Amino acid sequence: KLSDLAQLLSGIRVNESILKNTIASIGFSEDFSSYSREQVLSLARELRIKTKPIIVAANKCDLQESDENIEWLKKEFSYPIVATSGDSELALKRAQEKNLVSYDGRDFAITAQQITPAQKQALEKIRASVLQKFGSTGVTKLLHKTVFELLNLIVVYPVEDEKHFTDHFSNVLPHALLLPKGSNPPDLAALIHSDLAKHFLYAVNARNGMRLAREYELKNNDVIKIVAAK
Repeated sequence: KLSDLAQLLSGIRVNESILKNTIASIGFSEDFSSYSREQVLSLARELRIKTKPIIVAANKCDLQESDENIEWLKKEFSYPIVATSGDSELALKRAQEKNLVSYDGRDFAITAQQITPAQKQALEKIRASVLQKFGSTGVTKLLHKTVFELLNLIVVYPVEDEKHFTDHFSNVLPHALLLPKGSNPPDLAALIHSDLAKHFLYAVNARNGMRLAREYELKNNDVIKIVAAK
């Protein structure tokens, strides 16, 4: 039975709805006893694609042989491939923390009055081999593609004061919460606190002051106030 198989797969977050839709999408019968080994593998493959999406971080893109390796990955796999240099991102972040550079994710400017020749040489190497070649270290691009494209999430900012975009401590935009596309204000309320969802009345779009019904579909970068009975 469909429900029995779904129960067996619940540990990897495959529910009956996902299983039913996946079977229908590949044109298989719901009679699992008739499946060949190839059909079982096909179903497993489709379930993996739907529930466990993959993106490849092609790290160390600053190495000499990286171009060839990245091209090979793109030819061999259908997954999204993002060229990254984690070491370069870490080096630039640390240099920024020490006020040596101003870094915006795409390029940097040396801001320190005193910097050693070795430090300057290392930074210029990152600029030439990574930033100018790939446009960035790839780390932010990787996260962006993972969250907003692969996982199909949106970011919403819940606030208590819709006029000033603050919480009750006057912190501006204190939280950024990720929700699946298609989520509604009650979904946001539940993510904040179960009681807020239980007593949900309506929401307010802080950008324009409009009152929102529970059926409103949240948009990326919405700033939302939740109003509850208590």
